[in-house]
Amino acid sequence: MLASCDTIEALVREELRFTPSREDGLFELAGWREQHTGCEISGQGTYAPIEPGMLPITTLVRALEARGWGDSPRYESEGDYSVAWSLARAGVLCVLRETSLVEDETDEADT
Repeated sequence: MLASCDTIEALVREELRFTPSREDGLFELAGWREQHTGCEISGQGTYAPIEPGMLPITTLVRALEARGWGDSPRYESEGDYSVAWSLARAGVLCVLRETSLVEDETDEADT
């Protein structure tokens, strides 16, 4: 299972071009009582989109799908400034979360 963490950590380095932090251990997913052995890979900062308008999470989802990971919608969610996406392969679950602290400048306020 931790080999999958190695793969995902490498993808973050390659696709998003930054060095993430990583913690291995037992994790409980929000809203679920199950604990999973795995890792949490995180990063913080600004980024330049690889393609105009593409979020970092979209870049990682595409890279994982290209390597045989499939959609696992059980853990997906979307909020005003955050999104979570989950993929699975060979019994391993990967949950990607992205949070923005700043409102998208293209959003229009209701009047």
